[in-house]
Amino acid sequence: MQEGLRDSLLFMVASVAVAWLVLALGQGVLIRAFSAEGQAAELISLFCSWLAASFFFAGGLFVANASFNNLGHPLLSTGFNWGRATLGTIPFAWWGSHHGAAGVLIGQAVGSSIFGLLAVVVAFRLAAKLARQEVRPDAAPAPVPAPVLDAPVAPTSAHAEAAALATPQPVAASAVTATAASAAAP
Repeated sequence: MQEGLRDSLLFMVASVAVAWLVLALGQGVLIRAFSAEGQAAELISLFCSWLAASFFFAGGLFVANASFNNLGHPLLSTGFNWGRATLGTIPFAWWGSHHGAAGVLIGQAVGSSIFGLLAVVVAFRLAAKLARQEVRPDAAPAPVPAPVLDAPVAPTSAHAEAAALATPQPVAASAVTATAASAAAP
């Protein structure tokens, strides 16, 4: 579990690094493509140069959410998403608004990063906890139950013989005793 989580994070880091590099190198093209000037050009440059890095943490949150859902803890996923969208955005963007539009973007990136980092830490702890529970040297493996056919074919169909063979039939106690007795006879 931990290895899958680690590998997913490594793939995300590589993907975000490539996207960040493309944005950083192509920011001049983007500014010209949108005919941005003044503050708009500064905000595009800020995002492409620095704020795109916050997606390392947003990606970490997405990977952690997938692990929470797959490990049977979907409320953790919901909680971290709600937290990032409210507690990780509103106060940080409000604080940043005292420093202009760039401050709002920086504040939102900081709040999102905090929740992404927390989610990854919790995901690794959950995976480690489940791994410890799974490996108990003193416990015998649980028996695997036999499959049960719960939808037999109706005996009135054209395949009645196949249905009779595929449908488990109750065995009377006298039949079991008779079979055991005949097997024991020389």
